[in-house]
Amino acid sequence: MSIFFLYTTLDKIVSVTTQTEKKQEAKNDIIEIRNFVRIAAENVSNQEVFEANILKAEELISKTKDKELFLNDLEQINQNINILKNQFNKIETFKTTDDNLIYDSKELDSVKLIRYNSRNYIINKNSVV
Repeated sequence: MSIFFLYTTLDKIVSVTTQTEKKQEAKNDIIEIRNFVRIAAENVSNQEVFEANILKAEELISKTKDKELFLNDLEQINQNINILKNQFNKIETFKTTDDNLIYDSKELDSVKLIRYNSRNYIINKNSVV
């Protein structure tokens, strides 16, 4: 009996220690990911440095997601990376609302004319001009 209780106690201690180590490793990964994103943000004008750091961050994010810890933090960092990519590629995102809609064609090719930030955009099925 005493061997069984000893085994159970040691098993629980090892299990708790392993979980603590995984959490600490995931925390360290998140800190490293944030450093990669920070370096990329500081080097938006330098394509090679930007892309290398974003790539490292994305690889580490996928590795850390497998641990299934801190998923909300990883999702927030992923959103920040997407925003940085949009800025780097000079992509401007906007939503079509009744306030900025100037013209809307209900035909098959669906053409819309939108004003956003004092700019006019023509949106059709294949492109935005």
